Amino acid sequence: MRFRGRLFYVEEIETQPERMPGTKVIFFKNGMCQGVAFDDLQEGKYFPAASLFAHPSQEEPAEVKFNFGPDFQHVPNEDEYRQARPVSDIALENFAKS
Repeated sequence: MRFRGRLFYVEEIETQPERMPGTKVIFFKNGMCQGVAFDDLQEGKYFPAASLFAHPSQEEPAEVKFNFGPDFQHVPNEDEYRQARPVSDIALENFAKS
C-alpha cells in the first residue's frame, strides 16, 4: 500500500481454521474397523496419502491399495459405521460445486 509516496506493507491477520465437532477419520481393513485415527478435524482440504518403506533385502515389493468407494469389496461390519460416507462422495460433492 502506498501512502504519501511511501510503500507500506499491511499484514493480513491469519485466522485459525475452525474445528468441526463430530468429524472423524476411521480406517477399515477388509470391513473391520482399525480405530479412529483423527477426530474433530479442522476445516480445510485433506488429501489421502500413504507412505511405504521396504527394506532393500525384502524379496517381494511392498504395495498399498486404496478403495475410496463407493463400491467396496468389504462393507464395514459394525452397524454404527454402515452410514459412514466414503471419500468418493466427498470428491463428487467438491466436483459438483466447481
